[in-house]
Amino acid sequence: MPLIQSSSEKALKENIATEIRHGKEPEQAVAIAHSVQRANDLLDLPTAITPAQINQNHRKYWEQK
Repeated sequence: MPLIQSSSEKALKENIATEIRHGKEPEQAVAIAHSVQRANDLLDLPTAITPAQINQNHRKYWEQK
């Protein structure tokens, strides 16, 4: 069974249990689950700003001057 790709605490606990069921030592299971959590935490960042939004922000800035 694949690990849950999420940064939530619930997913962390379920991933640890999954790894232990698959024969990993508890310490190794925790390390793997934390690694998955960290990787997905980086993916949960807000979406990037678009060029149109940058232009709009610049226009607002210069209109204030």
